[in-house]
Amino acid sequence: MSADQHTSNIESLENTSDFLDTFKQLQEGEKTAEKLEKMLDQLEGKLDDLLSQTQDVSNGGEKSNGKIDSMSDE
Repeated sequence: MSADQHTSNIESLENTSDFLDTFKQLQEGEKTAEKLEKMLDQLEGKLDDLLSQTQDVSNGGEKSNGKIDSMSDE
């Protein structure tokens, strides 16, 4: 085996190692993204619940104000 072939093999192994390291980092990034997406979905659900409760309270307040106003008009 010549020195050039040996150097080429070493470079090939380094490239393979770099590729594997990059692939592992990519997989970790995908897992992190999935976790963040799940957390954001949960947060969105909680915000939807809060918005719904706020609207219920707001609508209930308007109805009770309407009743009070109509009673005072009598």
